[in-house]
Amino acid sequence: MSLNVPPLRLALTGPSGSGKTYSALLIANLPCGTLLYAAPQLQPSSNPEQLEPVSEPYKLPMQVIVFDSHGTLRFKENQIVRKLLDFSTAHGYGLNEMALDDFSDDDRMQLAQLIGYSLSGYGTLSYVSDESYCRDSASAPNPEVS
Repeated sequence: MSLNVPPLRLALTGPSGSGKTYSALLIANLPCGTLLYAAPQLQPSSNPEQLEPVSEPYKLPMQVIVFDSHGTLRFKENQIVRKLLDFSTAHGYGLNEMALDDFSDDDRMQLAQLIGYSLSGYGTLSYVSDESYCRDSASAPNPEVS
């Protein structure tokens, strides 16, 4: 079956760190024919009353995955979050206490990434979705073969 579809032109805009490159890579790796229709071009509005709610659920940002000194794939630890966790743990509110609180799975997944969980350990956490683990595993770097 031959599709006569014109090439897609897509503009991704957003501030630094908002996921433009990651989104472009995801789109570039979609199976052929997945993007058959382009959305109409949207113009930003400066009037808050004209803004419409987002209809798609927000996808968590993903921490960069790196090899640690032992060759284990890990999410890159955020030093600020690590310092806050160390401080709170020393004052009686660590990961065990957090586990008892009513946080969303999305918040828990994001925290696990920010504190530098190993990729294999992350995949075994009860609150990590298959979608998140598959996305993260697919973006993991390959070890250099010499």
